[in-house]
This record gives sequence, structure tokens and C-alpha cells, in this order.
Amino acid sequence: MHRKMTLACSLIVLSTIAFVLVGPNASAGKTTVSVPASLNLPGQPVEAVLIRANKPYNTLVSRIDSLGGRVTHQYNYVNAVAAEVPRDALPMLRDIVGAAAITKDLEIKLPDNVDTQRGRNLASSNAVNEIQAESSQALNAAGIQELATVNPNAYLLNDSIANVTPLFAQNITGAGVTVAVIDSGIRPGFPHITLDGSVVRCDDFVGDGLGCVNSSNDPHGTFVAGMISANVVFQFSPASAIRNAVLAECPACFLNPPANTQIPMIGTAPLSSIYALRVFGPTGNAPISRVISAIERVIELREMFDNGVPGGVNTQVANMSLGGSTINPGRDLLDNEVDVLLEKGIVPVIAAGNAGPSSLTVGSPGTARSAITVGAASLAHNERIVERLQFGPVIGPLFRPFLGTQTAYFSSRGPDADGRLEPDVVSNGFDCFGQGVGATNTITFGSGTSASTPSVSGVAALLRQAFPGATARQIRNAIIAAGNAAIFADGSTVLDRGAGYVNGLGARNLLAAGSVPDDLPNFPNANSSVKVNVEKATFLNVQDGLVSDHATNLKPGQRKDILYRVAPNTKQVIVVLGNVTPSLPPSQQNQLFGDDILLAIHSAKTSEIGDGDYSTLTFTLGGAFVVNNPETGVMRITLNGDWTNAGTISADVSILSVTDPIPQFTTQGKIADLELQFFPVNIPAGISQAEFQLGWRQDWGTFPTADVDLVLINPNGQLNLDGASLNNPERAVISNPIPGQWIAVVAGFQIPSSPDKFELRVALDGRVVK
Repeated sequence: MHRKMTLACSLIVLSTIAFVLVGPNASAGKTTVSVPASLNLPGQPVEAVLIRANKPYNTLVSRIDSLGGRVTHQYNYVNAVAAEVPRDALPMLRDIVGAAAITKDLEIKLPDNVDTQRGRNLASSNAVNEIQAESSQALNAAGIQELATVNPNAYLLNDSIANVTPLFAQNITGAGVTVAVIDSGIRPGFPHITLDGSVVRCDDFVGDGLGCVNSSNDPHGTFVAGMISANVVFQFSPASAIRNAVLAECPACFLNPPANTQIPMIGTAPLSSIYALRVFGPTGNAPISRVISAIERVIELREMFDNGVPGGVNTQVANMSLGGSTINPGRDLLDNEVDVLLEKGIVPVIAAGNAGPSSLTVGSPGTARSAITVGAASLAHNERIVERLQFGPVIGPLFRPFLGTQTAYFSSRGPDADGRLEPDVVSNGFDCFGQGVGATNTITFGSGTSASTPSVSGVAALLRQAFPGATARQIRNAIIAAGNAAIFADGSTVLDRGAGYVNGLGARNLLAAGSVPDDLPNFPNANSSVKVNVEKATFLNVQDGLVSDHATNLKPGQRKDILYRVAPNTKQVIVVLGNVTPSLPPSQQNQLFGDDILLAIHSAKTSEIGDGDYSTLTFTLGGAFVVNNPETGVMRITLNGDWTNAGTISADVSILSVTDPIPQFTTQGKIADLELQFFPVNIPAGISQAEFQLGWRQDWGTFPTADVDLVLINPNGQLNLDGASLNNPERAVISNPIPGQWIAVVAGFQIPSSPDKFELRVALDGRVVK
């Protein structure tokens, strides 16, 4: 994931700079070199940043303006601003706001629907997201209560497992409770949230002219809103594929037995109200600054309501089915803003992320101290319904022979890098029944922690209705304390499913008993070593060198994680998987694929990186897997009993590292927070490949990690940002480079323990330049 790491033209407008000269004919050592007044960089690129600063902001705003930048947001509930600032001006701002106060305004990726087949694309007989109902109607409060009393199994498809049906029977439906959904806005006309007027307000923060309610919006927000407040019954013909698939896998899921043609789509808080806030456009991502602005709006309107100001909104729960990378979990600005939500009486419910199955993959703001962080479970009947729809009644049920509840393979796992256990609870996030894609009478099945999170938000809304005197902290703590771990049949641990499957009735009983504390767990005094934090808080151990281990009788969906320390100057990590032994004979294994291991090899990054930073994520019966030029820190090698297995499976694994016996560097040095260092590299004509590599000591095995970038400027003044990512080492490979003087810029963007030692290596056609 490349960030918007850019350099201002003025960065190069210097008369003389002290460089380290490197190149085939250069000797190491610092020399003063004349630099052209301009390298003709295109446009006026700047850096989008978040700046922590005490209020009032007047002095800071004036200073940013004088340096050629502009402030884009001034925040009220955290001490910070968002700004666009010329890169070379950042050190001058550091002198005002202090070290480590400036961070990049990273972009959060618009969540995608997860591929629940992991590339196992059998011949499909149907388009699963083109199922259309004949008609639809909403249920009123009496109808919801009656159905929960007379035919509670009708809620099995989405709700019964969350144990909210008993609350529906008590007329606890979320009525009068507003849930903020910070997402992609709303696509109008879908009956699951339109028939009863679920959406009461929608505010746009994208500013692209489409507005918050528009048919061009991404469907994600509409689907998420429905998982909370959907309230509709769909009528299907007796010959309908979905009717017959549901009849085969969940025969109690119908409203009208024995005809079995009406299927309810009911959210966990069907009579709650939705306040939508649009931060994602149809195709774009959302900068952190925009998400913070939306959270601020939710808090502002809640304060207005509390103070009796017209226009206020009594938001009591906030759902964020989104997340991204963090190098400082629990302590970065977005996480801090989430903490304010809880302080102001709003329960924050946030997706853990879809970067599983390896440990240490939860994203921000799910890493916030105050959040209910939600992972995803996998319910067999939901998956088997979808496979029947996609592959037909014969092949479909063979896809998932194991009927027990599992943690979904893609669900991000804990702990955080500071040792805090994640996630908090889980709900079904595998083939959830909803709407939002295609035509307004189309039924959709969606997967991801984006789908599991709103189910928990709905439970929070039920509890807010049932216990209006309970604090937001008590609601949060009750949901976590009541988690149902016993429902899992795959050997899931606290790092997979947290306290367990969300349990609405259990949380209600705890609150009714008055036994729920009104404070948060202690925030850990984290060590600077991720290894120390993880080993202190969990059953995991970080190993190094030559490692041999054995996974015994992994259940379908169960995992064994090996945490492996990758030292600096490691050229390769080799993973050998052998003696893979299914417990069942071939005739009793999965009849489509056999039983196997899902092997995942995750980089040393310790948060959600897109959908996961995996060099290997494959189904296998063994072999050797090589990771070249691995990132330094704590790698995860995860052996999963494939969730589609019929029986248990065992395997041996060996891991070893190949290191560079004599590390070769072009130059070494120390880099301070927000410091820039420039290194010319003379590349002669005829070079086929130039490889630039930058490593530093505060890697992903350090908490918090440092963010150092490698930016290249070619002889024509053009920028190469391949080394401006979250990797360590950063690497940029240039094929057939333009001959002449290149400049490698080492940019110490965020260095918690400044300065940090770095090593820069430049190789021309494989030969390291000295």
C-alpha cells in the first residue's frame, strides 16, 4: 500500500547540501555538492498529515499558511489538525508541536466483499447476487414480537444465534435508539431499510457531488445498515432457488410453514434508526482525517441533543465497518477519537478487519481501547445455502461438510502489538443475508467483518433501549462479558473469537443483575519489544533460528500460529511443510477438494494491511515455501485446518533463515524524526537494474514501529515512491534506469525513539555500490 508520500518542489530549492556520494566511481564520505535550483518536479506535491497540537490552533494555522501549506480540518474533541504541508516544511513545524506529533494522513481502503471460496472456482450454475424476491413487506413491532414468540426459529438465518430473539419477544427491538453508520452512504429504494424508514439522517463528507443518498453510492453502507435495522419479509415462489436452498439447509428459517415461501430479513435491532455518514465515495478510499471529521460530527450532534440545542441527534451507538494500518495501536489519533465516542456516551462498535488468519492483524480503529472490536464467525448453514445457490443442490452441500461454528478464516486475529487481546466478540460474517447490491428487489450475500460488526451494533442498540440508565461503558462491557465461547466447534481461542459469539440475552441478564462494571480494563504499559508484549499477554512464543514444530489434529477452521523473529540482513525464510496427514480416509474427506492445510505466511507487519500482507496463502498438502527478502520483525507462519475439511489434520513444519554472511551496505547512519538525508547515486549507461534498499532498527518487531521512507529522484527530477510504504526494508527496483545522478532521499517520517540507525544499500546489476 503506497501512501501519499510526496515531496514539495521547494525541498530541492537549495544552494548546497551535505551529501554522501555513492556510485561506481565515488568514495564513501560526506562532501558538499551543488544542487540545481530546481529539478522540475511536476506540480506542487505536498504531504497530507495529522498534527497533534494544543488549542487554540491560531499560531499553528498561521505558520502552516506561511510555509505554503493549508489546514483542512481543525478538530474539537482531540487536540489535532489535519493539513497539507510541503514536505521540507515539516521539520520546521516539529519545532512548534514537538517530536512525533506529526503523522501521515493514511487512506483507509473501502472494504471489499471477501472471497469466501479462496479461488476455488467450481463451475457456477447461478449468479448468487442476482436473486430477486417476488414481493416484500415490513413487520411492525407487534409482528416482530409475535414472530419471536410463536416461531422464533424464523430468525435463524441472521439473528437467533446472537440470542436476540428472546429480547424481540419482550418487545426490545431497538425502537427509539439511533445508530450512526460511518460508511459509504445509502443506496435508496431497498425495502429492507426503506419500508419502515430506518434511515433518519444522512450526511456527506466526501464532497463529490453525489450526496449521501444516491444510487451510485457503493453498496457497502446500505448492506451494513441493513444488518442493524433490516425489517422485511420476502416472498419467493416455491420453485425459487433461494427458497429451496434455505429449505434444505435451514428448514426452520421460514415465516410461513408449511408453505415455506416467506423468509424474513431482520436486523439485530429492526426498529432502530440509522444516522448514515458517508466517508467513502463509489470508487475511492477515505483518508483518516475524513473519518475523524465524521466521528466529530456524531459527537457534536450528540452534545447538541444533550444540551437541548435544536438539530441535535441522540446517537447512542456508532458502527464502523472499516479499518486500516497503524504503527501505534491504541494510541494513534483515530483510536483516540474513538475513545472520545465512549466518553460522550456513544458505544463504538468496530470491525477487526479481514486480514486473517494470522495473529497480530487487527486494524485501526479496531485497536482503540474503547472499541468493541468485532471478528467474524462462519455458520455452516449460511455457507451451505450460498454454495447450493452457486453450484447447485448436488455440489453445493459438499463444499462445507463440517457443520460446527468456526471463526472465519479471513477474520483478523489478535493480539495487538502492545499485547492487548483482540477481538472482543464475533458474529456471523460469512455469507450474511442482506441487500444493497444491484436492483432494489435483489437479495445479496455479503462476507467480512464489515457484515459481522453491525450485528453487534444492533445488540448494543437493543441494550440501550432496554437499559436507558446504563452507561455506554456498561453496555460495552456487558456485550464483551456475555460472549458465548461454547458455540465454537473449531478450537477457536480468545485470539480468534474473543470472549465468544455475541449474546444479546446474556448481556441483558448481566445488566439486569447490576453486575457490569463502569470502567475500562487497564491500558497496558507496553514494552518496546513486540515479542515481550505478546509473550507476556498470550500463550504465544516468538522463536528464531531453526524451528521444528508439529500441528496435531487441527479441526476444520482451527489454526496453529508460529511467531518467528526475522533478523536484519535475512535474505530468505524457508518454510517446509511435511507429513500432512488427514485423519479420515479419502472416501470420507471433502469430496470436492480432499482435506488439506490452508498455509498462511504473513509478513512482520503488526496490523491490518489491506486484506493481509501474505507471501503465501494457499491450500496445500506440503512442500517448501520461500520468502525472499522478508521484512524484519515477527513473521507469522499459520497452519490452518482448511475450514472445508471433513475431519482433523496433522502436519510437521520446519522454519529456517538464510542470512547475508557479510552484510553489504552502501552507507549507514542515523536518522531523526522528520529529518531528510540525501544520497546521490551515479548510475552509468548500460545498467539493466538498480536496486535500492533501506532498513532501520525500529522495525515491526518494535512497539511502536518507526516509519522511514525511501524516495528516489531520477536525473529528470521525477519521483519514485515505491519505497514510501509501510515496508521494512523499503525497496525500489528500477529496470533500465536513466543514466546520470539519482538522489536517494531517506525520510525519517515518524521515529518514536529518535534517532534510529539505518542502512542504505544500492546494487547496480547485483553489485553493491560502496
